[in-house]
Amino acid sequence: MDVINKTAQQTTDAKAKPTKLTERAIDNIYNYCSSDMQTSKGEFKAEITRWRQKWSGMVPNLKPKTLVDTLDHANPQFYPE
Repeated sequence: MDVINKTAQQTTDAKAKPTKLTERAIDNIYNYCSSDMQTSKGEFKAEITRWRQKWSGMVPNLKPKTLVDTLDHANPQFYPE
């Protein structure tokens, strides 16, 4: 699980480039977590793309520092409780 957390964290790390989360890493995360998700692999990859786009234009020092911090920026209309 530590590898998945580290890999997923790279999508929000202010110093990391979005390309650091490779297709292989995305597949590994999906395969590991798919039993807990109600989404297809295609939908999961589309979600990664949406988050990459969201953070790509943001000033690096304003980006969330942790994966959990990104949840504060999630649109509640798209991610209801």
